[in-house]
Amino acid sequence: MTVPEAAQQLGISESAVRQAIYAGRLRANKEGGTYYLDPHSVASYRVSKRGPRRQDQEAKGPPGGPLDARIGSGPDASFRVKHSRDDFELTEKRGPEWTGMIPSGWRRIAVLGTSRDLSRYWEIEPAEGESVLHFEGFYLRGGFRIVETVGTTQRAVAAFKGFQPR
Repeated sequence: MTVPEAAQQLGISESAVRQAIYAGRLRANKEGGTYYLDPHSVASYRVSKRGPRRQDQEAKGPPGGPLDARIGSGPDASFRVKHSRDDFELTEKRGPEWTGMIPSGWRRIAVLGTSRDLSRYWEIEPAEGESVLHFEGFYLRGGFRIVETVGTTQRAVAAFKGFQPR
């Protein structure tokens, strides 16, 4: 498994994976300038929550603008959001699927996408430009950037449950 694959699986940056390799916390071999990690080492690796909390430092920025969204659940997937204002301006409702807008004023949003085979968690914060987050036909669109991603089912669900809106 490569460094980018391990980073995505662990929900951390590629730089953090390389630091864990250098410190001996993840087993890897270097071939031709590329690190290849042992999948068992990656699967058993526990991401540390020590160090400065980046989200606390950056949460002081300006609040986010409106986001277009399609949330809810379908036959094979669901897409949920959690944020401090819990407002959702509904434009269309088709059973358990909602299309609308998260209004301005949010600072950080947790998103959980769940399908039969996969659960993924994202944490987003306001940013310049336009971003789109797609999952199984659901989406968020607007001025944000992803600051955390968790790609394993158990950890994704736990991260969403533990998210504390500010």
